[in-house]
Amino acid sequence: MGNDDLTDKQRDILETKKKHSDWSNEKIAVETDSSASYVSQVTNEYDESDLGNNGVLLLLILALIIGVFLVLGGDSGTSSSVILPAASATHPRIRDIMG
Repeated sequence: MGNDDLTDKQRDILETKKKHSDWSNEKIAVETDSSASYVSQVTNEYDESDLGNNGVLLLLILALIIGVFLVLGGDSGTSSSVILPAASATHPRIRDIMG
């Protein structure tokens, strides 16, 4: 969904989250006169669903790395068991995919 589909409150929540990425949902909720659960709902629905170019690039690089290990066989899987957790720790969407 584009920014035109957002309510003023949703836009305010997302802008506050972007400006203060280190803030908790509770702090953003206080700042935007919302509940923490609504902040969580909005950020999950709009923030993570739009990975942007950086997210897509990260997923492509991860797919390439996995493909190389699958083709080359790796060394009994130890390389991929190190790289996948490290990659999944860098991006929340990869953590979701990796489970």
